Amino acid sequence: MSTTTAPTETVGFTTTAPTQEQRVTKAFGKAMKKYDPPNPPSGGPSGWGPPGGGGSGPPGGGSGPPGGGAPGSPGGGGSPGGAPPAAGGAGQPAPPPQDVRPHGSPPATFHGDRALADNFLDELKLYFRLNWAVPAYQSHITRATYALTYIKGEQVAGWVRDFGEFLDTLDPLYDDGPIVWEHFLDSFRERFQDSTKENRARNELERLQLKLPLIDEYTSKFEELARQAGYLAGNPETRQLFLHGLPRQVLEEVMRGGTPATYQDLKQKAVEAVRARQTIDNIVRWRDHVPQNPFPNTRPNRPFYFGNKRYDDQRGQSRFQNRQWNSSNAPQQMNNAPVPMDLDRTRAPRQGY
Repeated sequence: MSTTTAPTETVGFTTTAPTQEQRVTKAFGKAMKKYDPPNPPSGGPSGWGPPGGGGSGPPGGGSGPPGGGAPGSPGGGGSPGGAPPAAGGAGQPAPPPQDVRPHGSPPATFHGDRALADNFLDELKLYFRLNWAVPAYQSHITRATYALTYIKGEQVAGWVRDFGEFLDTLDPLYDDGPIVWEHFLDSFRERFQDSTKENRARNELERLQLKLPLIDEYTSKFEELARQAGYLAGNPETRQLFLHGLPRQVLEEVMRGGTPATYQDLKQKAVEAVRARQTIDNIVRWRDHVPQNPFPNTRPNRPFYFGNKRYDDQRGQSRFQNRQWNSSNAPQQMNNAPVPMDLDRTRAPRQGY
């Protein structure tokens, strides 16, 4: 018996390689599965295409290796992750100098205090913004790793360990894109940010009162709490809360002539009202407590002289009343007046033998 073998045809299937963002997100979800997944980065894809310059094909823009070149040849003009061609070409900025060193102070170490979480991220962003030209900090994996070195303590040790393991799964050549830094920020906020900060700021804002005459301190505190509570300067509710904290005498001055249309006008009128009130209080206080002559003469009355002649209000009469005058010591005012004779002047001095 003979058998006949039917011809067979091999069918090949091609699959689309995952993009950089998909690979990083999958690795992040696997490493950080014990935590709540962070919200996806806002604004859609990060702009980093798949290795080789993007496209719907596999890495490399075809069947070749990453970089877009033909198999077995060096990569094309794009660097892994779809970044622009290397700096130095036509239309590209010059690369930063390789000996650039970091400047500024690094962020304070974060130990898990939720009230300080936002401050830590702000200091971290400021540090990287200052050192944008440092080659090492242009790597998003390096940025996230550097940030982990300033997160220490029992309350944060587990999260730091898990995020570090996530970074270990990434390929620096293909996965080092902004999505890594975005995952760090989102995960940190989800894990450590104070979720009640906004409500507490709203409650404190409603209780805030102006203590005269500290108007500058009041406006500064109000604006900071309004920012934390999510209020906008142009919101009518914001202006209402600002008015709610003013004392009656200041409020009357601010509302005179109608409610200001903007928050800046409202603040300016409040500042002017407080300054005017302070000026009035100072004037009234000075007038009520200072004597009629604010500069009294505390020095005793003393006679003064015209040339070598003494003169006072009594024209020399009072000081002559109780004194015995004779022809030797009588003043000029007593010329042609009878006075006793000075007998001592008529006696001749005794001569010794």
